[in-house]
Amino acid sequence: MKVKIISLVVLLLIIATPVALYFRPLPNIDVAMSLPQTSAVPGNLSFQLPNAGQSGIAVQGIGLMKDTANESPIPIGSVAKIMTAYLVLQHHPLTMYQSGPTYTITQSDVATYVHDKAIGDSYVKVVAGQKWTEVQMLQGLLLPSGDNMAHTLAVWTDGSEQAFVNEMNQTAKKLGMTHTTYADASGVSASTVSTAKDELKLAEVAMQNPVFRSIVDTAQATLPGSTGPVFNVDYYVGHYGIVGIKTGSTPQAGGCFVSATYDKVGGKKVLLIGSVLGQQGTPMLMSALNASRSILQDASKEVTVGSVAQGTVVGQVNVPWQGSIPLVTAKSVSYLSFPGLPIHRKLISTQTKNGTQYELEMQVGDQQMSIPLQQSAATQKPSLKWKVLRGMKLPSKLSFKL
Repeated sequence: MKVKIISLVVLLLIIATPVALYFRPLPNIDVAMSLPQTSAVPGNLSFQLPNAGQSGIAVQGIGLMKDTANESPIPIGSVAKIMTAYLVLQHHPLTMYQSGPTYTITQSDVATYVHDKAIGDSYVKVVAGQKWTEVQMLQGLLLPSGDNMAHTLAVWTDGSEQAFVNEMNQTAKKLGMTHTTYADASGVSASTVSTAKDELKLAEVAMQNPVFRSIVDTAQATLPGSTGPVFNVDYYVGHYGIVGIKTGSTPQAGGCFVSATYDKVGGKKVLLIGSVLGQQGTPMLMSALNASRSILQDASKEVTVGSVAQGTVVGQVNVPWQGSIPLVTAKSVSYLSFPGLPIHRKLISTQTKNGTQYELEMQVGDQQMSIPLQQSAATQKPSLKWKVLRGMKLPSKLSFKL
């Protein structure tokens, strides 16, 4: 009897053991990216920035291409009016071809005009009682670079120039302009300082507004206070492909020019933005204009189209009972590129009712894209043999047929 019981137990163990082995939980399927998480577009930029002052160049929507190393804040002159115009349009937004609300020139506005004219600042003529539209005031600010119009717009927008300057500084912080401080709305003050890199950040945001783009790309305008057309101090507007943005020139700031030009790369319209500050050539402003023109032309040659082709292997799915299955891109994706542009990658897996879906998230400079992935082979179900024998070490000459 005892022998029968022992035999029964052994029999049950023989039957139960493979059953238990078979029903063990399956190990997880792992996924791994074969590309580096961070890299850069190969190559080096072939152009040089000006030796004097500081400068930089960026491609709108793509990223910073190059800038002067170790920049410190310096006076920027009338380049400050980019922020002035940007804030006015934030408070009083316009669509294309709108003139905007009308403002009546006050005696205080006239006094500011008379003062600025007397001390040799840039100005735009105003007369008490005149009606100026918002667009005309912005033209008076940005074309002849009227310092008095900067004051008028500041008071109209925030009630006082000091309140407006406070908002300029708050906005600079929001835009990540960490080395910028505004002391006035016009940039006449030497205490209004910034860096080339900070001005690129602001210019890229400002140039997203079509009304702003239209005004800075205007060579001349007729204003209420003038007997004839007033001309843009940016003499290069309409020449060499330059479409703005703003000049500045004071003894403390030297020659400054934040500029822009369009290029076409791979069928895509691209806006390049240059920032040149602190040029001391003779004349200073022309030095800044020429330096900006040069770096815009040189930088445009560096922008190309990069791509990830369909079928590119970007990782693998590691299936314990099957091996590694390559993960490949399900479609082609293109992007704008230049040497040194940083690339960040992340492989994402998502569980759905139809199984696991994979995608490659890529950030190329400021461009973000998501590329669907697919396995090069389907995931098979584990075999009976694998389920039972996995993890077991069997003698080399011993085998089972299951």
